[in-house]
Amino acid sequence: DDDTIDDPNGQPDFGDGVLNLRERAKLRREEIIHLAWHGHEPEQIVDRLDGELAISTVREIIQEWRTGQKRVRKQVAA
Repeated sequence: DDDTIDDPNGQPDFGDGVLNLRERAKLRREEIIHLAWHGHEPEQIVDRLDGELAISTVREIIQEWRTGQKRVRKQVAA
């Protein structure tokens, strides 16, 4: 720390603010689980996420969260 925390004009360093694919996926997953925990239905969650994820993906994440079992992901053909 360079003591900027004591500077009233100091600003936090948030880096470049760009999330990589894994970071963004982790945040989306946490958001889905949070909303499901609070009683939102998968369709409501998809709406809240502006349709960024398919309803099937949201349902799979919720099912994984509820059961504690990892979902089986299909590999994309090259």
